[in-house]
Amino acid sequence: MFELLLSFLFLVISLLALSYSSKIVLESAEKLASYFGFSKLAIGFILISLLTSLPELSIAIFSSATHNNNISLGDLLGSNVTNIALIFGIFLYFSAKEVKLNRDKINQILLYIFISIIPILFFIDSSLTFSEGLVLILFYLFFLKLLLDSNERISIGNNVDKKEAAKQFLILLASIFVVLISSEFAVGNAVQIANELNLFQSFLGGTIIALSTSLPELAITISAIRKRVTDIALGNLIGSNVVNITLLLGLNVVINPFIPNIEIATAIFSFIFISSGYVVFKLLTSNKLVKKDGLVLFLVYIVYIILMSSVQIGLT
Repeated sequence: MFELLLSFLFLVISLLALSYSSKIVLESAEKLASYFGFSKLAIGFILISLLTSLPELSIAIFSSATHNNNISLGDLLGSNVTNIALIFGIFLYFSAKEVKLNRDKINQILLYIFISIIPILFFIDSSLTFSEGLVLILFYLFFLKLLLDSNERISIGNNVDKKEAAKQFLILLASIFVVLISSEFAVGNAVQIANELNLFQSFLGGTIIALSTSLPELAITISAIRKRVTDIALGNLIGSNVVNITLLLGLNVVINPFIPNIEIATAIFSFIFISSGYVVFKLLTSNKLVKKDGLVLFLVYIVYIILMSSVQIGLT
């Protein structure tokens, strides 16, 4: 019981450190966006989404190297559900204003969402091979090229000089490091709590670990709500989903090709389709997302947790 309480205490401390460091990340990213002439949406897509996915990267490499790929698979797929259904749902519900995008940004986001669901085709033959892992990594490089070739580079008033930009870049890296360290502590203590409570390992990957490794995205999203910076939050969440399902899953498979747990993957993929599909439908029909949409996405996440729990219990 004492170890369980200690794990809860360390988890709370980790979350507090995560919240503060993510606030610094957001402030530095805004200044760098101003200096380089990139929009906040592009900064969220390219930089923050990659760096906040490092917890998933560490788990992907460790689990594949130890032949426990399905833990990382559950984490990567579950993180995508968490990012859209839970975190983006929270963002929409608590945001002071509705999220309204122009047609060019909507088309860009729809393309990235499409990229994030393509990998389901690789699960049809019930195995993930080395060549399929390489294809997933190539998908990420394609995604990156689209971003760099897009019109997201804009001319804006720049009040940040080179010295200040270099300073902010170092602050950004240091803050991201704190985000990652605190998230790693949060993950470790979440796993400890799960083990103490006798939760199943497969359930752990798609829910507890997925939620824990999404804490950087959650913390940065909460900071974005406070500062009313919609584009960085949106770019971070969708960009993280693309990174998870292409680059990180690709590295997982390249290191150690494996046979995925199809029951778990199918259950999680269905909720990726439901949550992403709902966002796509709303953007295509109304060009905006409002508080009510956040509540719908949050309810989707609750159903996801309930279904995942029943699937895990049924498999054991």
